[in-house]
Amino acid sequence: MRHEERRQEALVEVFAPVLAVRVRPMFGGHGIYGPEGIFAIDIDSVLFLKVDAVTRPLWEQAGSRPFTYEKKAGQQAVMSYFALPDEAYDDPEALRHWVGLARAAAARAPDKGKGKGQDRNRKKAPARP
Repeated sequence: MRHEERRQEALVEVFAPVLAVRVRPMFGGHGIYGPEGIFAIDIDSVLFLKVDAVTRPLWEQAGSRPFTYEKKAGQQAVMSYFALPDEAYDDPEALRHWVGLARAAAARAPDKGKGKGQDRNRKKAPARP
């Protein structure tokens, strides 16, 4: 079994006490998906879960750090994902709590793909003479 497949299986196992997830490779890491869409990412074997304006203060109070990366121009980009607190790796109830917050944030996030392709399937009105 390849390393990639082993990591995907390991991620499925991490979330198994809370919910069944789908794992897909993305930008050098993995996207973790629940029914509401992507709610977590795995980058360099660190899990980052989705946050928003409602939940961000809770993550900050827990001492969690945001996922950041360096842009081409050298600036730091901060994503709306924070590292899963350490205790959640060993405590299913803590994991359930943080995953619940992340899934709620994901459910509130605007659907960036919404509306794509709608015009393709809609009948166009006849042209006026």
